[in-house]
Formats: sequence, structure tokens, C-alpha cells
Amino acid sequence: MKKVVISLGVLLILGISIAVILNLPGEGGSTPSSTTSSPSRTSGVSTPTTTPSSTRTSAANTSTTTGWMMAMWNLGTLRKPGEFPLPQAEPIHLGKFGGELPLSREDLINPNLLEELGIGDAEGTILEKGFLLVKWGKYSDFSKAYSALKMYPIYVTADSFLHAYHVQFDSILSDIEEEYLFHDLYNLTSIMLERSSSDVLKAGEPALKNLAYFSVAMKLLDPDFSPPDEVKGLVEAEIKLIDEGKIANSSIFGCTEDYSQYRPRGHYTRSEKLERYFRAMMWYGRMAFLMSKGLVSEERARGLTVQASLIAADLSSDPNASKYWERIYGVTSFFVGFADDYTPYDYLEVLKSLF
Repeated sequence: MKKVVISLGVLLILGISIAVILNLPGEGGSTPSSTTSSPSRTSGVSTPTTTPSSTRTSAANTSTTTGWMMAMWNLGTLRKPGEFPLPQAEPIHLGKFGGELPLSREDLINPNLLEELGIGDAEGTILEKGFLLVKWGKYSDFSKAYSALKMYPIYVTADSFLHAYHVQFDSILSDIEEEYLFHDLYNLTSIMLERSSSDVLKAGEPALKNLAYFSVAMKLLDPDFSPPDEVKGLVEAEIKLIDEGKIANSSIFGCTEDYSQYRPRGHYTRSEKLERYFRAMMWYGRMAFLMSKGLVSEERARGLTVQASLIAADLSSDPNASKYWERIYGVTSFFVGFADDYTPYDYLEVLKSLF
């Protein structure tokens, strides 16, 4: 008859627990836990958050087995579901390992943990059920939790591997945004500022609002930027609302906006550059060019549609602007999914059908 080891499993939900697992005599098996991912939606930026969940566990003396492309513009070439078939797992029935409950104290290899962890009064439950979950503490990272328990037998849950993938995803995206996309966004904004300024003479008020729109983005990217005199008041008012982070009415778009959404979070707090990138992307992703009345008046909706059409035309007529937009959209779409709003190219299709 095999001796049984009391092992410790780290469970991240709201905090950390120790799972004191007592194996039945014989070989052990495991039941992995799951991970749920909750994306934070914006039109261009997403900050997935992962909440690993705990599971009931495993037995000791067992093991749990369980190039990204930066420029993948043609997302239709991605593999379709089913092209990489996964092996089918056989269900595990604990009865096949033999042994019966309740256990006896003699079955344990490390009964000293009962006293060391201060759970001696739970011995009866352990012997009766074969396992016990004990509240342990709070950790924000699996590796830190496992390190803190390195002197104990640890059960590594499957969700820790999923969390590792999320950390890699977050790190890769952060590096790309800081080293490449920030500069693309800055260059795109600079070009569109210049084009909008030229449009003012022929398009009037809608072009002026676009000039203010791109000036706000540039101010978020570069705090030293001085907006053109004709839109300086609008830009300063909008920047003030963003800094205050409250729900207020946008003077440029004429609709209510939740400016608390511009507060950097997640990996965007790691550097000032990422914070500026985040706020500019939020501005571009959240401010809507509404096509019909409701949130704005019918007159304002028409003006916003003219603005969007001007932006689409300017973007498509400038090769550099198109290149920067496609690089930004291609990478962010690959990492966090396609936009669920109309893009400049959607407007272009409509314009081509009308004119």
C-alpha cells in the first residue's frame, strides 16, 4: 500500500488557499481547474483580465501534463477551427486507482503538516474525505504564491499554465505598443492633423471639428503639443474633461462621455509612454461619429457623418496615413479582435456607391 503525501495546491480566486490533499492508496490522478477571461472592450484597445479559478485537486506522486507574427494583415489566412485537432482526453474514474475512504493516519507520509499548518483539528475531515482546502493568503501572481510555498509539496493547477500564457500575451502586446504602435499612432495623427487643417477652407465646420478631434489625440500623445488657435478652446476643454475623469458632455462631439475610461490601467501604467498611448487610443476608440439622431440632434448627426466621410477620404488618399492605420488596426485586430464599429473603409464603400 502506498503512503500518502499531504500536498499543497495554490488556488487564485480572491486570494490563495492551500489544498491539503490526501491521496488514496495506489496511483493518483488530477482534475485541472479552469480559467475565465474577461475582455475590457474599447474599439481599438483591450485589456484582458484573467481570473484563475480553483479546483479540487490531485493526488501526490503524480504529474500534470498538460512565433507569433506581428504583421498578419490578411486575417483571413488564420487557421480555421478544427485544422489543429486536439487529442481527445479519456475520462478518469478515481475508483480505478484503488483504495477506500476513510483513510487512516498511517497512510500519511507527512502528517506533521497538520500541526505545522495549524489544522490538526481538521484531521478527521481529511481522513474522511481525502482532501481539505485551507485559506492561505492573497497573491497577485502564481509564481509568487508557489515560491512562498516552496518548502511544501505543491499541486500545480492547470490554470497557472493558462495564466502564464496570459502574462506572455500581455508582455508581447505591451512591447509592440510601446516600441512600434505609439510611433505609428503619432505619425498617423500628425498626417491627419495636416489634412484636416487643409480641409477647413473647403469643408468649413465639419473639417474644423476634425481638426479639434485630431488635436486632442495629439495633445494626449504629446503634452507639449500646441493646438491650432482656431480650435484651441475646444481642445483645452476636452483635455480638462479627460483629466477630471467624470461623466460630462463633449464640446466637440455633443454627446455624453464617461471620461473615467481614460484612466490608464493594466500594463498601460508601466510607463508614461504607454499611458499616453492608452489615452489617445481610448479617445479614438470611444468617440463615436453617430449617423442618426438620438444621442445627438439630427443636425449634429449629419455633421458627424460628414466628418467621418472627410476622415475616410483623407485617410485613403494618403499612402502613408493608410499604411499607419493598417499597421495599427492589423496588429490590434490580431491580438484583441476586429472593431465592432464602422471603420474608415466601411465609409469609403458607401461613398463610392453614392458618388
